[in-house]
Amino acid sequence: MRLLSLALVSVLALTTACQKDASLDVAVDALPQVEVPALSEATMKDVTRELSLDSYEGRAPGSVGEEKTVAYLISKYKAAGLEPGNNGSWTYKFEEAARQGAAAVLIIHDTAPAAYGWNVVNSSWTGTQFLAQSKDGGKSQTKANGWIQKSV
Repeated sequence: MRLLSLALVSVLALTTACQKDASLDVAVDALPQVEVPALSEATMKDVTRELSLDSYEGRAPGSVGEEKTVAYLISKYKAAGLEPGNNGSWTYKFEEAARQGAAAVLIIHDTAPAAYGWNVVNSSWTGTQFLAQSKDGGKSQTKANGWIQKSV
């Protein structure tokens, strides 16, 4: 039930976050139009039941449970007909860069393809960012990460 509540709150937050902000210059028409698959109550219950199993070990960051959770969610996304975003991967940008051997990552934010404004990055990336200790001793993480805004 807690996971279902979290999902509903997330949907509400995303809905609120997606409302047009007067400070953005991007027209809604310029954003890609995506057909959203139906999401039933039965599906939410099934996903909640699955992710609540002991085999997911609490889904803690850096754990086997997290890996199982990510694999499960990717399989559900694919089954729903969803495809990865701009970088062609379901994994996070920094993790993908580390996997490809990058020592550091500097993401250049461009509002139109990202479909969210710089204000989202700015309010989310304020202050020190902490990473969970990984099983591989940090080999799957870059040494430095950052965001900058593309000139308007």
